[in-house]
Amino acid sequence: MNFLQRMLMALQRFMNGRYGGFDALNFALMILYVIFCILQIFFRNPLVYILSFLPAIAFIFRMLSRNISARQRENQKFLEITSPVQKIFRKYRRRIRDGKTYKYFSCPNCHKELRVPRGRGNIEITCPHCRHHFQAKS
Repeated sequence: MNFLQRMLMALQRFMNGRYGGFDALNFALMILYVIFCILQIFFRNPLVYILSFLPAIAFIFRMLSRNISARQRENQKFLEITSPVQKIFRKYRRRIRDGKTYKYFSCPNCHKELRVPRGRGNIEITCPHCRHHFQAKS
């Protein structure tokens, strides 16, 4: 067994029973670390230098932690907090992707978003939520 294989086995034994996961919160911490490093290039401020270590330390702490259930709860709480923002980005990404084939309308009665095919001319749209009828040009 060569040196590299022994080192890999030692690392595997060390990480056994630790969280080590690269979840959404760890990904966000690494993105935050990269942002602080970029800011550090432009602003030679000691505060930015110190702040850049905080996400990296949190990332390493979470990765080496043996309290797996607590790290999973932290990640779940992070996902609950960020899900409304992610939902907004997914909505606009879908609208951009479907923009050539579909047109989006808002129901004048219940304000739900409706999607209809483009190029159908003047059509009568029925909202599936409140059954309100209205005219629109697709």
